[in-house]
Amino acid sequence: MLITLLGRAAIIAVVAFARWPRSPRSAAVSLASGGVALAVRATSLRDLGHVASTLAPAVGVLVAGLTLVAAAGRCGLAEWAADGLVRAARSRGRALYGLVCG
Repeated sequence: MLITLLGRAAIIAVVAFARWPRSPRSAAVSLASGGVALAVRATSLRDLGHVASTLAPAVGVLVAGLTLVAAAGRCGLAEWAADGLVRAARSRGRALYGLVCG
């Protein structure tokens, strides 16, 4: 029962962030779902703190990576790299796939 409630709270939080990615509404919905999980004693603040401290480095790496990708897109580096890959593959689809994924 408690695991199901925590799972539902997590799903609600993910759906809220997917629906409103840059809105304070998504944070409010996520906090509310976490608050309900705390209120019914499905989890404790200690457990939530442990999870947050465990996930913090991964979240930091993701934020840094997305920031670098956004900067590369704004300055034209992504288009430059894509053009270089297409030229190296001589416009052949399989060769381009091999360069990108291989």
